[in-house]
Order: sequence, then C-alpha cells, then structure tokens
Amino acid sequence: MTRSFASGLACMTATEEDQKKVKEVLLEMKELNSRDEDSMIRYRNLNHLFHSRLVTPCQNKYLVKMHENALKRVKWCYNLSILRSRDFIISYEEHKEIFKAFISRNRLLVENLIREHVANAGIRFQAEYEKKKEA
Repeated sequence: MTRSFASGLACMTATEEDQKKVKEVLLEMKELNSRDEDSMIRYRNLNHLFHSRLVTPCQNKYLVKMHENALKRVKWCYNLSILRSRDFIISYEEHKEIFKAFISRNRLLVENLIREHVANAGIRFQAEYEKKKEA
C-alpha cells in the first residue's frame, strides 16, 4: 500500500516543521465536535490533509505522486467510512497512535498502524455501502 510505505519512509526524514504540520491537523481534529454535521464534514477533509502531510516528507517523490493520484480516485469513500460519532472517535484515536509512531521515527510501526487504519476504514465503508445498496 502506497500510503503506508510512503508514510513509513517519510517519518525517517521528516523535519520538525513536517512533524509540526501533521500535529496541527491532529489538534484541529481534536477540537471538532463529533456530533455536529459541519464538524464531521471538516473532519473528513482534515483526514485527507492528515494523510497527505504524513506522506509529503517522503524523499521518493514518485511515491508521493502515486499516493496523491490514488487518493483522487477514492476520496469519496471517506464520506462513508466516517459517518457516525463513533467512527469519528475511532479514526481520531488511530490518528493519534499513527502520529506518535511518526514522530518517534518508527517506520515499521507507522506502516502497520496505517495499514490497520485503512483496513478499519474499509470495514466501515463496506458496512455503510451495503446499507445504502439495500435501501
């Protein structure tokens, strides 16, 4: 998976400024109200920004570009993977753990946590997609 591999590489070379940019997104996510629809929309956008900022410091710009291109095709899925208050809370907690690994420069942990995070989002997406299909 491009996102996890590129983020893992990025954590190894991220500057303090890169880390600060990721942390700013995480702090903004924390301030949102998971029960408010406008906050949920904002959270989905911040989710995209969070992952983009994790990948950006990667020295392999081909991986960065691959990640950006892949996200263009699946960004709409975020809307179905973060619909409820508990989705918001789970996603935020996963982001916190990813960030801790990122700033500790633990490449393998970053990669594993992101894979798990994406898999969890995929499960939520699939469940919501099935509900929409049946309606």
